[in-house]
Amino acid sequence: MFQDPRLGKPWHSEEAFQRVYWARILKRLGIRYRRPYNMRHSYATSMLMASMTPAFCARQLGHTVEMFLRTYAKWIDGSQNDVEMARLESALTVLTVPLEAATRA
Repeated sequence: MFQDPRLGKPWHSEEAFQRVYWARILKRLGIRYRRPYNMRHSYATSMLMASMTPAFCARQLGHTVEMFLRTYAKWIDGSQNDVEMARLESALTVLTVPLEAATRA
């Protein structure tokens, strides 16, 4: 995923990447150390908070949708709840109005 900036090639080992680049850049930025693997979680939660579809997000990470939701469902943004409920209500209204009109006739 990351390339050695000195060689322009992928790092030959995760340890070399962490020692030579990752730990140093985090320290310079004032960010506490975390494993590069944790960036997957940051990417996944960022996608969900941007309201991207779970199916797309799962494919990005190489997960099934079930696995992705089991791991990341808690990060699905609650601020979308009103929008999602409005979609449902709109769909139900479209379905029930013609049915009610038909039963009156």
